[in-house]
Amino acid sequence: MEAVVLAINRSVDEGSPAETLSLLQRPEAMLPTVYNRSAYLYHNGLKMGKIEKQEVILVNSVKCIFHFDSWKFRCVM
Repeated sequence: MEAVVLAINRSVDEGSPAETLSLLQRPEAMLPTVYNRSAYLYHNGLKMGKIEKQEVILVNSVKCIFHFDSWKFRCVM
């Protein structure tokens, strides 16, 4: 299950709604029925959920993201 969760997170960040849907429909995701017609809803909803759990901060003109759930910073130059 952990591998599919990592793949779903990667798809939400970098993939397409179709890719996210395919991953959500895998048996190892252990989810109830996932509907094809809701691909964009799942993808965008998960993306917005991730965005709400982080805050973008500028540190010395470098964009840093603070993740509230893990209390970690990630900076992008």
